[in-house]
Amino acid sequence: MVQGNRISLRSIYKEEKMELEEYCHLIEQALKIQNWSYMKDEDEKKMIFSLNFLQNGEYYTKCKVIVNKFGICDMLAYLPFNCPKNDMTKAAGLVRKITEHNYPRRYATIRFNFSDGTIRSSYSFKIFPTMTPEFIIDVFKDVKDIDEDIYGVLKNICKSRREKQQEPFEIIASVSKKDKFRLDL
Repeated sequence: MVQGNRISLRSIYKEEKMELEEYCHLIEQALKIQNWSYMKDEDEKKMIFSLNFLQNGEYYTKCKVIVNKFGICDMLAYLPFNCPKNDMTKAAGLVRKITEHNYPRRYATIRFNFSDGTIRSSYSFKIFPTMTPEFIIDVFKDVKDIDEDIYGVLKNICKSRREKQQEPFEIIASVSKKDKFRLDL
């Protein structure tokens, strides 16, 4: 449809409306490709799929796929460790490493929440009817599969013990009455 000199995007892309149930069915198909078990939590506005992944017997990531009724899909992979909230030295080092890691990436960026210390990989997109479960699972893997090198660096920053604070210099003074007015030259 042309309105003056403007062309409506709806006329170019025939927008098919999907319902929340259809969006969620696509996500479920994608998760079933990998035979992953998940939990669902639903209300009238969104559906949340929760998955946990282990590596070497420990939690590696705790993932959520949140689909809202408008077709926006938020994929989140939370790291199982936090950065201490009140340790600005660690937070600064963490943010620096995250920024270096995210700079060349277009998708699935790592983020740090200063208010609660959580670290997560995330990506958001709009679900279209033409998307396949294979596409969805590929995007999810990009979010969940955090590079082991950056994972280890972030974990080391958050788990490292704070360096011992340097003891203030001890002032050695003579307290005997004998040396009270004596000057050493």
